[in-house]
Amino acid sequence: MKRVYNFQKVANRFDHGHQIVCTPSLVVRVIAIKRHPHKENEPIQVTFLLSQGNRYIGSLEIEYASILDVLKAFDIDELTEIWEVW
Repeated sequence: MKRVYNFQKVANRFDHGHQIVCTPSLVVRVIAIKRHPHKENEPIQVTFLLSQGNRYIGSLEIEYASILDVLKAFDIDELTEIWEVW
């Protein structure tokens, strides 16, 4: 069983160079665009917007070879109705 601690209990170890890990609950908004849709083999530009509650935390941009790779990365079925079109 995994043991977890509050930050006060691990702060001293962190200050002495130990790595600490946590898994906060975040909302990840995935924005995908094909910048040049008429080009063959054009990569998909994906932006991940990270937030927690109403607070924006950061973003990350990654290129994927295809939209199917994006679906696979997030274990999203092609028929799952989660996408908006802007």
